[in-house]
Amino acid sequence: MKIIELKAYPTSFPVPPEDSVTLGIGRAVKRDAVVVKVTTDDGVVGWGESHHGRAPGAVAHLVNTTLRQLVLGMDAADVVGVWGRIYKMQLGSHGMGAGTALAMSGIDQALWDIRGKVTAGRSTVCSAGPRGLSRPMPVASRWAIRNQPRSWTRPVRSSRPDTAP
Repeated sequence: MKIIELKAYPTSFPVPPEDSVTLGIGRAVKRDAVVVKVTTDDGVVGWGESHHGRAPGAVAHLVNTTLRQLVLGMDAADVVGVWGRIYKMQLGSHGMGAGTALAMSGIDQALWDIRGKVTAGRSTVCSAGPRGLSRPMPVASRWAIRNQPRSWTRPVRSSRPDTAP
């Protein structure tokens, strides 16, 4: 199960002023993320998210260029080996510590997602939820819930028996 493709997608979207929150560094005017996709020669696709580090384009570029060259052809099931190669060849020797560490998080998540799909027959996200969960269940930290506008945190009704409103 070799890695044949690694692609990062930088995303950024504006937050409407009425939904903006104030954090320690100022008012949030946008939300950023770097979504990472790893594809294997068996056709299994894993997804992860790298922290954007306030520069989603830069983190995605690092994944799509330097880190991509390091991991293509490696065994997708060897998550620790992939991490070790990136550490040895990039993080530990070239000083791109922060950017590489941010980028690695999305690759790592995507590889664990692949392992879950191959070994348990379902995404790691589903495996971490209640037994028998067939679809990912969205989760958030308590910090995120406490610090969001009320319009974002209203209860959502679900027709799924394996989730609570």
